Amino acid sequence: MTNYYVSVGRGSDTTGTGTATNPWRSIAKAVGASPGVSLGPDGARVYLEPGTYYESVVLGLTPTAAAPLEIIGDCDGAGFLAGGYATPATGIVDWSAWANDTAVRNTACITGGGKSYVTLRRLKMHGANIYNSCIDVASGQNWSIYDSILVPHSSWAAIVCGATAAPVGAGLNLTVERCDFHLGGNGGGRPIRIYATEAATEYSLNSLIRNCRVWGGTGLQIVRAAANGQGHLGTGLTISHCTFFGSSTANVIQIYSADSIPLADPIRVVACLIQ
Repeated sequence: MTNYYVSVGRGSDTTGTGTATNPWRSIAKAVGASPGVSLGPDGARVYLEPGTYYESVVLGLTPTAAAPLEIIGDCDGAGFLAGGYATPATGIVDWSAWANDTAVRNTACITGGGKSYVTLRRLKMHGANIYNSCIDVASGQNWSIYDSILVPHSSWAAIVCGATAAPVGAGLNLTVERCDFHLGGNGGGRPIRIYATEAATEYSLNSLIRNCRVWGGTGLQIVRAAANGQGHLGTGLTISHCTFFGSSTANVIQIYSADSIPLADPIRVVACLIQ
């Protein structure tokens, strides 16, 4: 993988070259509409220096299985140090879908659309206005989120997947591990919402949510995107070793709630604490 570097504190989108010693200033410059990053034959890794990034980014790259994309909060400075910057900063990488401390935007921190094979690590993400989220992936697959803190709008989900197309066959392949979700107090916030399209046969989402903590809100949800009469829904989701604190309703985990279509192969909830 080729490494690239972004620093909101000392980078420049005009004169920066994406190196550790001469980084870009914005995430959008690296991976947005006109990306500075080149995925190359084996993909790319983007390190974000600690600081607050007020950005809503629509992913402009098209990662593949052979050439994936990783976006990493360089909290300990190890990435910048390995890239040749002698005095890297340490601390929180705060990615906020706001224009500033008082003005919220109407798009997610990162909008993936139909893009796939993206990994996010060690980030603190603040979602945008209602019906936008921290991470919004309409029909892409193979997204992984690790070791992050996600704070969505109080009436929406932090991670939204599959809003326009079901991942029939290949699977959604969503992985969320070791993440903290801090949800709004009005009862509408959710950690993850997965939309699954009704299909001719039952299919596997092939997804894992593991070792996460959820604070407040109304819980994780998988819903049918639209009724089309085909009669089968997605299964193959495992929720393992997660903790749910202080949810405002009894529906901490909602699996096709109020839906009359049964699953032959059940969704699995394993070794979770629900308070």
